[in-house]
Amino acid sequence: MSDIKMITLQNIILDSLMVEEIEENNLNTDSAKVSYILTRFTQEMRQNVSKENVAGWLQGLALDTPYMYHDIEALGLDNATYWEDLANTIITLHWSNM
Repeated sequence: MSDIKMITLQNIILDSLMVEEIEENNLNTDSAKVSYILTRFTQEMRQNVSKENVAGWLQGLALDTPYMYHDIEALGLDNATYWEDLANTIITLHWSNM
């Protein structure tokens, strides 16, 4: 995955939380946001963190991310791998911040 694509996906993920969630949960850093997202995933889905499981959760619009094909394409991203790429980015960000 190119660095530009990774940055775009990272921005989508970090910007996907509602202002209320950020304020209520004191999510002042990028690592706190990623940790919160994975905590939500495990609480809501009760599944192991894997690319496939997180991608399925994201496809249910768990976060406020672009989901229409034309919006995804407008970002220069691939519709065929978008959800898996988002999931992989969340997992990568999580492990890189530990």
